[in-house]
Amino acid sequence: MENAVRIAVVDDMPRDREILRSLLLDYAGSHGFSWEISLFSSGAALLAAMEQDRYAVVFLDILMDGLDGMETARRLRAIDSDVLLVFVTTEAEYAVEGYEVEAAGFLVKGDVPQKKRFDRLMARLERRLRPDELLDLSAGNAAIKVPAGKVIYAEV
Repeated sequence: MENAVRIAVVDDMPRDREILRSLLLDYAGSHGFSWEISLFSSGAALLAAMEQDRYAVVFLDILMDGLDGMETARRLRAIDSDVLLVFVTTEAEYAVEGYEVEAAGFLVKGDVPQKKRFDRLMARLERRLRPDELLDLSAGNAAIKVPAGKVIYAEV
């Protein structure tokens, strides 16, 4: 990727923010990515920043004081429907609720240091972060090109 991918990490625990930041930097270094990582201590701080900035990926803790991660995600979706949301939590049962806000993935905090699981998640995100290939659906004189990532259904 030529341009730096903007990533936000939102967690009220400084240690957890730094662990995730370190994992992201290690992954970027070993896979040749350029990432700009911003750290936030609350959902409110992220939402305030979103008034000026946009992020491609947001890693979001669910259990935070004040505005929790699920409410932050709902508000974030109203601002940016394309951002990839990854919930980072100690409570795996929130996965079902995460589908309401179209979560791209989940990391259970105890699992974050497990590099294999983290790398699999990042590989999935990486495919979604690539610029869309255009599918040529031209017929006759009509030239139609559609971003592959926007295709929901196809029938031949």
